[in-house]
Amino acid sequence: MTTPPPYGSVPGPPQGYPSGPTPQQGYPAGATPPPAYGQQPAYGQPEYAQPAYGQQPAYGQQPAYAQPAYGQQPGYPAPGYPPAGFGGPAQAARPGMVTAAAVLAFIFGAFAIIGSLITVAASSVVSYASSVCNSVNVNDPQYTADCQNINGYSGFAKVLAIGLAVVAILLIWGGVLALSGKNSQLLVIGCAVYIVVEIIFAIAASFGGTVVVGFVAPVLILIFLLNPGSRAWFRAKGGKTF
Repeated sequence: MTTPPPYGSVPGPPQGYPSGPTPQQGYPAGATPPPAYGQQPAYGQPEYAQPAYGQQPAYGQQPAYAQPAYGQQPGYPAPGYPPAGFGGPAQAARPGMVTAAAVLAFIFGAFAIIGSLITVAASSVVSYASSVCNSVNVNDPQYTADCQNINGYSGFAKVLAIGLAVVAILLIWGGVLALSGKNSQLLVIGCAVYIVVEIIFAIAASFGGTVVVGFVAPVLILIFLLNPGSRAWFRAKGGKTF
């Protein structure tokens, strides 16, 4: 017969029966500790549940903070990328011959405007003289021939004024397009028209010395624009050239 334990003491397991597993240190009584590393849990024994991601910590427990990854500085933004087009090929510089051709076009375009205005004024004077000459009835063959010459000069002055105005527009606008690299054809055409006007004026002036000087500028402009280097630059810029 078994003697009962004293009052207040915890009864132990009866003799002849194996004692149950004692709770491990750090785990409360009645809680099942996780299996050891590499050990499978026994059949029917519930596994130790890991807390799900995002689970709130218990009351009074400090939440854990994730450590920054290796090599990453906390609190600093990621480095940006260079802007688009950085490091692209540089644009070819404008040849000096193209600049010189445009400057000559501006100068002689201004001269063409001045010449056109002077020619218009001269045409008005000649027209007035022609009207006065025709109003006088004189039976003199020489006088009649002089009046006819005056009428011819008036018509020539009007044509020359129109031609100089067209040349001025082509030279100035062509010079602007040439400087931007968009088009050299307009300036070449303007020089060609300029040469034609100079030839007409030279024929009327019996090839004076001042007429020969007028051929220098358009010829130089043509040489500068039709140079292989200038033409290659216009093509590289996507402009039109001959």
